[in-house]
Amino acid sequence: GGGWGGGIGGLAGCSCALRGTLLKRPSKVHILHNLELEPPWVGRNFALLPAERLLVYVQHAPDSIAEPQGILPLSNYASIEEINVPHSSGFFAFQLCPPPASSPSQSTHSLTSSYASILDTDAQREGATECFVLLAETAEKRREWVSQIRALLPTTSRVSS
Repeated sequence: GGGWGGGIGGLAGCSCALRGTLLKRPSKVHILHNLELEPPWVGRNFALLPAERLLVYVQHAPDSIAEPQGILPLSNYASIEEINVPHSSGFFAFQLCPPPASSPSQSTHSLTSSYASILDTDAQREGATECFVLLAETAEKRREWVSQIRALLPTTSRVSS
């Protein structure tokens, strides 16, 4: 048996709910709907910030998430799902998808935190015009990221799978 452990304790000095390495496509590469094509994937250290509802990443684990390399405002996305296509690398894919309708995305000015200023810096923001695919090293890690991120999405369609 064994339960789910007692929540997320012990993340000292870090307001993130989840932090770890995920693989993403380099931002210049836009090859959609085909995980077999082997575009080069890059490992980044991702952190989930529940209070700000941001997914941010830095290039290396020791880098401060206060100066991220890239930012994904979760308010721009409507759904997250696991992709059950075995990736040739043996990694486990999932994707964040924007709302189907081309509704105007929320203004970033609604961010009331120190991270609001980040959005005006040269940290690249991933556009939410298409699904953003990430790879986790294990199915368990993927499940953890998916469930944590899903809880923060604006339209939380709580469908139990």
